Amino acid sequence: MSTRCYTERVQIYYLNMARDADRRVFMEQQFSRLGLAATRIEAVARDDLTDADRADILRIDAAGSKLWAFCVTLSHIRAMRALLGTNAPHALIFEDDAVLSSRLPAFLAAYDAAPPALDLLRIETSFHQLRLKPPETALDGYNICRPYSFEGGRAGYIVTRLAAEIISSSREVRRLPHDKAMFDPYEPLPRRLRVRQLSPALVAQAQYVARGDEPRFVGAPRQPPTPREMGLHGWLQFAARAVRRDTTVAVQKAWHQYVGGAKKQRVPFLAE
Repeated sequence: MSTRCYTERVQIYYLNMARDADRRVFMEQQFSRLGLAATRIEAVARDDLTDADRADILRIDAAGSKLWAFCVTLSHIRAMRALLGTNAPHALIFEDDAVLSSRLPAFLAAYDAAPPALDLLRIETSFHQLRLKPPETALDGYNICRPYSFEGGRAGYIVTRLAAEIISSSREVRRLPHDKAMFDPYEPLPRRLRVRQLSPALVAQAQYVARGDEPRFVGAPRQPPTPREMGLHGWLQFAARAVRRDTTVAVQKAWHQYVGGAKKQRVPFLAE
């Protein structure tokens, strides 16, 4: 654990399980190379779940097939609560497979000097197409845009104290995958918060980049639950989301694209 912070206004945290020592080394080496000090947050494992936690997820998912995703959610909440235990107004939160740009320290210094008016800034890309409106503002040469579609990934983002309070106490973030609950503009939380995307991005998950020094510990893709595991409740949820996606959300996306000027684009990763 580092004993200092990069700035007094931006805390840096990364999520990591004790058993994943290789991931910890990977992240610490990056922080050292970039001159950043970060605090390790012990990620939540299944064995850490309390009876109340398990009852909570079983009310949402009768088969318990989403326990892993629920642990990830609790891990991010743990980092946000760490922020709330300090006097800092912002935190930069990473997962432990995040590849960091060499330009990140300069951007953080600019952010610290003049924080933009937002609640949640995703500084990551997964290289899928996003609908983004023209930049609202720029910071240190990077565009800050409002997204009108969703791209999975929560490996790197900046969160304010206000957003950390709202997210960590919300029910929505426990009912959906953590990244979707926070960054999908058509879900309840992002409609309450000022969520923005940085372009170019300064973070990418190791599975998406090939620089030669990326870690080789990325596991096999998680298998979707079987029909039996999903159960009737799971199928009803799946059907409701599909209908909403193909009707209400589809109309809203088309409106933002053809009337509001949001254009599909891939956010690049500025590694160097």
